[in-house]
Amino acid sequence: MVARKVFSFLTREQEAAVLAACNPVRTRAGSLLVCKGELSRDLYIITDGEYKVFDDERGEDLVLALLHRGDIFGEMSFLDGEPRSASVRAAVDGSALKIGHDELPGLMSRSPDTALALVLGLARIVTYRLRIADDALSLSMEENQEEVDQDELQRLIDEMHLSVHIELSEDL
Repeated sequence: MVARKVFSFLTREQEAAVLAACNPVRTRAGSLLVCKGELSRDLYIITDGEYKVFDDERGEDLVLALLHRGDIFGEMSFLDGEPRSASVRAAVDGSALKIGHDELPGLMSRSPDTALALVLGLARIVTYRLRIADDALSLSMEENQEEVDQDELQRLIDEMHLSVHIELSEDL
């Protein structure tokens, strides 16, 4: 069986260079990987398990997404250096690959085309997600909200989730 690529926007050689810069992270159920408001610039690629993206700012867990094998998180802070917009907790024992923003200069010196392709690919994921969120917001803000097509809204939400899903090799 041919191994599937992790990042569809990178060549196999570029992907190998990025994965070589990653560090494996094992997580226990309940452990917090990312905390809303922190300044960490790490990007995570889930290799096993389930992770809950949530916002508990209002005293209750508002689940924003459930992430699984092949999903990424942390891309916004990785790109812009701003504080985390949500928290991420391991729902079960799992593992991920982590690449810190600090690894980017080394990657740039070894392979400038790879570093550029990674940043542009992540930017494409973020902007695509933003476009989907804008569409969903526009749909929900229609004058007569009772007529909002729930199937269309669910399709947009599903499309947004798929836009950040990356396929991982069975070997990871």
